[in-house]
Amino acid sequence: LLVVLGTDFVQRGTLAVLPLVAGLPFALLVAAILYLNQFPDRQADEAAGKRTLVVYWGAKKARWGYVVLTAMAYLWLALAVGVGALPLWCGLAWLPVAFSLKASLALLKHATEPALLTPAIQATIAAANLNGLLLALGLVLSA
Repeated sequence: LLVVLGTDFVQRGTLAVLPLVAGLPFALLVAAILYLNQFPDRQADEAAGKRTLVVYWGAKKARWGYVVLTAMAYLWLALAVGVGALPLWCGLAWLPVAFSLKASLALLKHATEPALLTPAIQATIAAANLNGLLLALGLVLSA
């Protein structure tokens, strides 16, 4: 999110609300990628003394953090479009919710089985990338 805000600030010379509103869903989905990637490394991180959230909470409890991150991304987007803070075309960025849902279900089922999380990681990366691209497309189409 700081990259989006910083880039916009450099171009405008002032802070604006739109980049914050538009960038938050993408930032949350990127955070979900980083969060999900903690699960396959949990045992090694624990052995090395790293206290990631997944190590601290344990896989069964920590899996809900992913669900919260992705849900917040899509709920924020829906709210922003719903109240008119983002143009209606930005609703296109909701389409990758299917990838996030697929990843959420896989993580809920296999949080303690790192070898089975590769499809969830791939779906999470796809969701974040598509969300960003579709949000940008929505902004362009509404201009």
